[in-house]
Amino acid sequence: MKTAFTVLCSLAILTAVGTGTAFADAGVDPVAAENVRTEFDFEQGHFIYDVEFAAKGTEYGYWIQASDGSVVKKKIELIGAGGSKTGITAAITQKDARKIALQDAGLTEAEVSISSEKLDTENGVAVYEVDFVKGNVKYEYDINATTGAVYSKSS
Repeated sequence: MKTAFTVLCSLAILTAVGTGTAFADAGVDPVAAENVRTEFDFEQGHFIYDVEFAAKGTEYGYWIQASDGSVVKKKIELIGAGGSKTGITAAITQKDARKIALQDAGLTEAEVSISSEKLDTENGVAVYEVDFVKGNVKYEYDINATTGAVYSKSS
């Protein structure tokens, strides 16, 4: 009985870690999340937590690596009027997009202040909009959410 309780407690803690990673990556306060579903699964050679939730007109789906809490895959869909989905999906994470933009600018995260990050579309292409400031210079990047390529940039 004690072993079963320990296993259940361990699974609950690990599930919370997986869900917490998804909330953090999405920038969603867990209190604002609705329809939260977490499932432990084995996909494409990985033990993962399959996490799904909705918040602020957006549905999120994540695969979180069970061993280290990293994001394996994510899908984000904006929900339009009447509950229709716009179909924005991302193959890279918001954190990856930030790294790509900073590397392109020749800067590090410690040198800048991130002012905005969000997933959006530009001319039908899913992009992460990453805006940051260093000194009196504002950088604006659109990073292709599928390929990770710099879609557009300005400073």
